[in-house]
Amino acid sequence: RQTHRHLMLPTKYGVPIVSSLALLLLASLVTGLITYKKFWRGFLRAPRKGDTRRLTGDLHRLAGVWSLWFVVLMIVTGLWYLVESLGGEAPRLPEPAQVTAVETIDGAALDRAVAAARAAYPGLDVREVRLPLKPGDAVEVVGQADAVLVRDRANAVAVDPASAMVVLVSRGENLGVHQRISE
Repeated sequence: RQTHRHLMLPTKYGVPIVSSLALLLLASLVTGLITYKKFWRGFLRAPRKGDTRRLTGDLHRLAGVWSLWFVVLMIVTGLWYLVESLGGEAPRLPEPAQVTAVETIDGAALDRAVAAARAAYPGLDVREVRLPLKPGDAVEVVGQADAVLVRDRANAVAVDPASAMVVLVSRGENLGVHQRISE
């Protein structure tokens, strides 16, 4: 994944490099469509028999025409990530406020936090419980709910680990269009 996404470079350099290749892919798509006159006829054209050169050329064109949708998908997602990496990212998801700092969380406190999250967001199918990274961070309970095609983090409940009070409920269906596409 790291190689595919950003060539194992730091993300701020690798993602723009990889996603800028969408421009090269777009140029390749346009020139391919220009050089293959009446390409739409190629969808149902059977490869001609005969010499090997003609057969392989026809098979190449047939594979190219039928893979157009995938190439367009790669171009669109590459351009999306290029724009995001150059500063056009969606607004960040809401962050929970600072909570009571605790050094450790025992099983009972974790159970109370999950129960509070389930009570605050009854439709949430819990997929992950994220423990605080440092004192003063909330326990985050994330998962899936009514919003379709979003990451688990779009539906989240942040809970104060000391008091089990809910400090933030984030629902995927309440996201803006840009945030929704990004998630």
